[in-house]
Amino acid sequence: MEALSGCNNRTLMTSDLGSNKLSGNLPDSLGQFKFDGMILEGIGQLTELNALRLYGNSWNGVITENNFKNLTRLNYLSFSCTSNLLVNVRQDWIPPFSIYTMAISDCHLGPAFPSWLRTQEEISELALSNAEISDTIPDWLWGLSPWRWWLDLSGNQLRGELPKSIHVNQTGALIDLGFNRLEGPIPINFGQELPILRSLALSQNHLTGSIPPSINKIRDLSFLDLSNNHLTGEIPSQWQRLEQLTVVDLSNNRLSDGFPSSLCSLPFLGGLKLSGNNLSGDLSIALQNCANIYALDLDNAKNLLQHAQLVNSNNLLGEVSTSLHNCSGLFLLDLGENRFLGTIPSAENVFYLSFLRLRVNVLTGKIPEELCQFPNLYILDLARNNLSGSIPRCIGNLIKFKYKATLSDGTLSTTQIPSPDHMELVLKGREYEYTNIIPLVDLIDLSSNNFTGEIPEEIRKLSFQGTLNLSLKQLTGKITDNIGSLQQLETRDFSRPSISNHDSFAFFESFERVI
Repeated sequence: MEALSGCNNRTLMTSDLGSNKLSGNLPDSLGQFKFDGMILEGIGQLTELNALRLYGNSWNGVITENNFKNLTRLNYLSFSCTSNLLVNVRQDWIPPFSIYTMAISDCHLGPAFPSWLRTQEEISELALSNAEISDTIPDWLWGLSPWRWWLDLSGNQLRGELPKSIHVNQTGALIDLGFNRLEGPIPINFGQELPILRSLALSQNHLTGSIPPSINKIRDLSFLDLSNNHLTGEIPSQWQRLEQLTVVDLSNNRLSDGFPSSLCSLPFLGGLKLSGNNLSGDLSIALQNCANIYALDLDNAKNLLQHAQLVNSNNLLGEVSTSLHNCSGLFLLDLGENRFLGTIPSAENVFYLSFLRLRVNVLTGKIPEELCQFPNLYILDLARNNLSGSIPRCIGNLIKFKYKATLSDGTLSTTQIPSPDHMELVLKGREYEYTNIIPLVDLIDLSSNNFTGEIPEEIRKLSFQGTLNLSLKQLTGKITDNIGSLQQLETRDFSRPSISNHDSFAFFESFERVI
């Protein structure tokens, strides 16, 4: 702070104070505003300022028009209102600057769309996420700037339909209109208007109708998220032109018919989520081409859509071990509640596998001991299949259940492996929806199979196991007295007819000491 005390605030051109944990006061010579107090009008004295980044700190006070009255050279502005910062500017305010980039999040700008943005005819990057805007998107917004390439209006309550024509002129453009209340169909020529779009997110809206085949014309498309809408019909069969496509999320819609094999032919496709639809068919051959896939979610979610009382049900089948034999890069595999058969894949090189959910299928055979070698596995759900043999003793070697995972500032600090942003998991006999804390769940569910033999004593090594379900009819022997070493155990089910009353009592007594 002292090093800044002698600066001439009127000639300062760039101020980047974003994404810190700053507190206390800045020197008066730097515009007279505080990190933990009110942002004062003195910031408007920085007449040469062209970039102001205030994002990600604990600001307080009110931002008014006076804060910007002399910032005629400002072309980059970002801030968030995650604490006690408020924005109070008139709808008919005419800013003194002509901005290129504006990113404002978690601030109250609504309910009407800020009409003062209409003066910003050179803006190329605009993000107004979680801004409590419940208006329709005005027509003038789409024509603001010929250089527009980033538009993020997610997390509002925007109404109306998608415009029939959206133009972007910059390669690598991004559009995010997710988590709103947009309705109606995706325009039939949508893809023809956006050939250089890189990312399109329309999730969590009320969109209806089919996915237009013109999506295939967005040749630069890398990320596509149409999840949690009311889309119907078939998944378009023509995907070959989308050679850059990396992630596709069409989950929780009403899509029907089969799985288009052309999806797996895409050279860079890594993430594919089709859960919660009405898909059916045999995927034994189609999945063999998904060699580059790292996240595959075909779960028969059976969950209610956010805005419709309709239960969707995938009904997919295939031979798992042969279909996924080439998928050595998986970190997530969810085929739950379908009709997949065969044995559990025993790939030896799936180093990144962290989420394996194969519950409620017709799988047979043993649990391959290779699973015990996966250092990042923290969700293992094989419940309600026809698996047999003994539970491998090496299950006590699963590393992620031995060390405590923590969240630091919203980021998992114990792993660099990516995790899904949203999953349905069964705990305590009920299905729960998890979002940002999925890596903290730590779940093993082997219930309702045909395993025999004893419960491995090595389970006590899983010190930070959170949910453990070994409800199995054929298991014998005594539950280890050391079950109390499972420090994080929250949910357990060891019920089985063959266990003695004494052993049952010993287990529950030790469990109560844990919680």
